[in-house]
Amino acid sequence: MGTYVVLLVMVLLVGLAVLGALYFLLSRGRIRR
Repeated sequence: MGTYVVLLVMVLLVGLAVLGALYFLLSRGRIRR
């Protein structure tokens, strides 16, 4: 079960990082406009 927990945490962290990057780029683009 430990491996599954680690994989799940990694996936969640990657998802949050991607969402944060997209949100940052979108907000940055809006500010430029």
